[in-house]
Amino acid sequence: MSGTGIARGHRDRDRTLSSGPPLPGTAGEARVRELSSRWLFGLFSTLLAVSLILHQLWWDGLETDSLHAVVVLAALWLLVRPTSVVRFAMMLAAEVVAVVGDLPYVGDHTLVVFVSGLAVLFLLGWTLLRSRRLPAAGELYDTIAPFLRVQLIIVYAAAALSKLNTDFLDPQTSCAGPMS
Repeated sequence: MSGTGIARGHRDRDRTLSSGPPLPGTAGEARVRELSSRWLFGLFSTLLAVSLILHQLWWDGLETDSLHAVVVLAALWLLVRPTSVVRFAMMLAAEVVAVVGDLPYVGDHTLVVFVSGLAVLFLLGWTLLRSRRLPAAGELYDTIAPFLRVQLIIVYAAAALSKLNTDFLDPQTSCAGPMS
């Protein structure tokens, strides 16, 4: 008993059931982490789907006779339920196939999505072979997030490094003008 007249076990139990943050190492903390990862996966898949749709509309308009139309349809389907791993995989597969059809005439940003998509699809295939099930949305996010963070750092570092070239700002020799 403590000075409050409440037994230690009851106080700890009440604290874990309260609306405050869960205690470290409890089932409540694991559930919060799981829901947070699932929400972050939904946010990531939503942003990726919207970016693929906007990219298609910006560069090529609304094409109905190309593989990019399949990407747009898959992205719209994913937006209906952004935490669906199956829909996310189908959108990535459609994008990978569309990029393969466009090679070698694709931009760097498209290649980044292509490599990321291939890596995630490989991971999903490997997980399916090993455990006979697809990972949950939160599990998938927890697995791919470190890879995507490192990839983001590499992309920004490469972009910064390419601009260290002294001729980057020279309109006679730089590719920056024609590419903009």
